[in-house]
Amino acid sequence: MNISLEYFLIVAQEQSISRGAERAMVSQQDMSNHIRRLEKQYGRLFDRRPKFALTPAGQAVLDTYLQVRMLERSLTERLQNLKESTAGTIRLGLHIARARILLPKILERFSAQYPGVNLEVTHGDTAVFEQLLEQGDLHLFLGINPTIHSSFMGSSVGREPVYLIAAEKLLNQCFPNSSVPDTLSPDQLQKLPLIFSPTVSTTQLQISDFFQRQQLNLHPKVTVGDFDLQLRLAIQGIGCCFCPNMHLSEVRQFLSPNAPVLRRLTVTGLELWNDVKIVRNKRMYHPHYLDVFESILEQEARIALSL
Repeated sequence: MNISLEYFLIVAQEQSISRGAERAMVSQQDMSNHIRRLEKQYGRLFDRRPKFALTPAGQAVLDTYLQVRMLERSLTERLQNLKESTAGTIRLGLHIARARILLPKILERFSAQYPGVNLEVTHGDTAVFEQLLEQGDLHLFLGINPTIHSSFMGSSVGREPVYLIAAEKLLNQCFPNSSVPDTLSPDQLQKLPLIFSPTVSTTQLQISDFFQRQQLNLHPKVTVGDFDLQLRLAIQGIGCCFCPNMHLSEVRQFLSPNAPVLRRLTVTGLELWNDVKIVRNKRMYHPHYLDVFESILEQEARIALSL
C-alpha cells in the first residue's frame, strides 16, 4: 500500500487537507508533505480556489488508484481462496434498520454452510455504499434506487412502498372535527408534526423534492435516521413518519396490546416506491461463498418485503 496515495484518497474524499489530516490522525503539515510529493510526480492534483476540488490530473490519479487498489485486494482474496475455499470475509453494506430485520435469518442459514467465512457489515445509506463499492471496500450492498455505474451489476429484489405512519390519537388531535381519510392532501399534511430522516437519506430526498414542487415549507419536529426510533416516536404520538414497508414488520415486535392504533397513510401526488437492489462490483473477485450469501440475502429480503 502506498501511504501517500492513501492519504491522497482521504483528502479527495474529505475535499480538505485539514479534514483529511484529522481523519488520518496525522498533522496537517505531514498530510501536505505527502500531497506535495505526489504533485511532484503527477502534477497539480487539487485546485484550492474558488473551491477545493480535484484537477483533471487529480481525477485521473484517483480513478486509476481506486482500480489498482481494488485489483490488489481482489488478488489477495483470490490467493487466499486458493488456499482455503471455505474461509474468508464478506464486506456488506446494509442500512442498520434493515440489518436488524435480515441479518439474524441470513447468518443462521449462511453460517451453517460456511462457518469459516466472516461478515463485516457497514451501516449507512445507498450513496455511501456506492462510493465504498467503487473503491473496493465492499463486496456488495443492499440499497434503494441505486445508481448502477459501469463497473456495477445489480439484481432487483423488489419494489417497496413507503407509507406515512401516524397514531390515531395524533390524527384526532390535529383534525378534531373530521375523520381522516387514508389519503391526505398536501394541505392536510402541513397540519401534522413530522419526523424526518436526514437529508442524505434516499427516501428523504424524494420527499423533500415533492415538498419543493408543492411549494410547501414543512419543518420537521424531529430529525433522526433510525426507522425503529421513528416508529417508536410515531407510536407515542410525537409525530408521523415516512416508513418503508419492510420496517413496518418490526412494529409488531414492540407494540403492546394496549398500544395506540397506528394508521398507514398516503399523500396525494406523492408516489413513494423504493427500488430495492443488491449491487456488486463486477471487477472484484467473487468466491463461490459470496454467490451463496447473495442468494440467501435476496431470498430473505424478498420475504421481508412481502410481509
